[in-house]
Amino acid sequence: MLRPGVIELNVITFDEVVLRSRKPAFVDFYAPFCKYCKELDPIYEQLAIRYQHQNITIAKVDSYGQKTIGERYQVEGWPTLKFFDGTGGPPVDFKWMRGLETMSEFIDDQMSKLALAPMSFPPISMSSKPNLAELMKSKPCV
Repeated sequence: MLRPGVIELNVITFDEVVLRSRKPAFVDFYAPFCKYCKELDPIYEQLAIRYQHQNITIAKVDSYGQKTIGERYQVEGWPTLKFFDGTGGPPVDFKWMRGLETMSEFIDDQMSKLALAPMSFPPISMSSKPNLAELMKSKPCV
């Protein structure tokens, strides 16, 4: 069930929202039948409300039903929580108690690391063909 502030992802939306958005995301990989996932739901909803006006996406994905996503990120149990930086880089696993304060501290820590990281720019396209005009200037014909 969709929670206020929590974005429900699937195979179609995951890459766009989490990997290519250039916006950090904290993702709950869950299974619908998982008791611990259901216990986490109200806490995760509070987390989404806490961060709703900040530059981070709080999302969840049914990695049992969307097996390819779970396999891609080696989800072996539920719930599994991971922080993504929004650039397609590897996620950072959340490995602490699943409480509102510990998750908030983790997110804040990851966000501060992003703020300190040097800004990355898209690669510059380099042509393999030399510029004829430049060659003519540098090597005049004799």
